[in-house]
Amino acid sequence: MASSNASGKIVNMSIAGFIFASVGASALVQIANVNTSGMDASTVILVGVITIAFVLGIIILFLREAGIKVN
Repeated sequence: MASSNASGKIVNMSIAGFIFASVGASALVQIANVNTSGMDASTVILVGVITIAFVLGIIILFLREAGIKVN
């Protein structure tokens, strides 16, 4: 019983990882599009930093949920 539960958790983690990868990729594309539309470089950097921090925060939450120690 415990082993099947663990494998289900691993599958969920890989699905979540795939979702995060696609969200991160689309966010990077959005940042690149914003950059080409003539916004200030500082605004683009700010958006990028916020996006990266948000994605990292979600990943850390999922790792904690899976029982992996995160500082």
